[in-house]
Amino acid sequence: MNGLRHTSGGTACPPYSRGPYVWDQMVTFTGGLAGVNTPGSVFYVAKTGNDSNDGKSWDRAFLTIQAGVDATTANKGDVVLVGPSGGGTHYNENVLITKNGIRLFAIVRGKETRVRASGADTLYPFSTPTGDSILGACFTVLANEVEIAGFNCDASGAYCGIYIGDGYRIDSGNDYETPNCYIHDILFKYGTAAIVYDGCAEEQRFYNNELYRQSDYGVYIGPGGSRTSKRIIISDNAFHAVEGYGVFLYDAVSTENVSCVRNWFGDRTAGTAMTKTIQFNGAGVHHAIGNWSASTNGISGSSTDFISGNYGANGADGTEVVAEA
Repeated sequence: MNGLRHTSGGTACPPYSRGPYVWDQMVTFTGGLAGVNTPGSVFYVAKTGNDSNDGKSWDRAFLTIQAGVDATTANKGDVVLVGPSGGGTHYNENVLITKNGIRLFAIVRGKETRVRASGADTLYPFSTPTGDSILGACFTVLANEVEIAGFNCDASGAYCGIYIGDGYRIDSGNDYETPNCYIHDILFKYGTAAIVYDGCAEEQRFYNNELYRQSDYGVYIGPGGSRTSKRIIISDNAFHAVEGYGVFLYDAVSTENVSCVRNWFGDRTAGTAMTKTIQFNGAGVHHAIGNWSASTNGISGSSTDFISGNYGANGADGTEVVAEA
């Protein structure tokens, strides 16, 4: 308790009953207060690191994100902190996550922490229901309670920035359960899609992301193997220059309550409009509420979907499939 002093300047002593007290030093609680209310282990990744290190400090950081993920323990609240990749360089990886309850954060957000799947040593090929060949993703998530934030996911030469699902299309024997994943504050660039949800169970959150120049889809929601994609909330994202569909729900997928709320959609140029900003094709009831579109092509769904309060190009009120209540 040497760092604890009375406001008069004297050193604090037990039983600490004559406050007020102040700290005059930086103090690190390795076990938390009374050993509770702390996350699990923290592992560090840096371009100056080495995968032979233990990853437990910046001075002993891993070189690859995969090494950081592999060092974590499932369901302990472990965190992987990733340092900037540096100007013009990338973490050339296809990171595979199969451990539940871990979190990955870029400490410098946006373009400074780039992950590029196309340069990865290992890619995980699989196919979409439409037969497209998927050559890999920056992050492949086959686990639940995973959080990823702050990166620049560059899918040039690959398929998508992030894949979350049951893994059936990677290997038909896979049946991973992947609910409650949080994807936010990420810059997705290029690729066929920014993110693929594929039989991803329930309670997915995709928010505060920027999507740029995907060739086919911003968000693609597919059927996976035997699991239902349900209760996916897509909110507060900017879809900029996506050249196909902003949000696309595959027509054979069994889904429940996909919700698109407060997103912004903009075409690349006047001559390259999105096919649709939001396309609901699947079964179930879905919601598009309060979205803004600078694209000439808007939202499409069925009579069972609730589409309300969306605004089209030049401030025009968007076409609504179901009238406002």
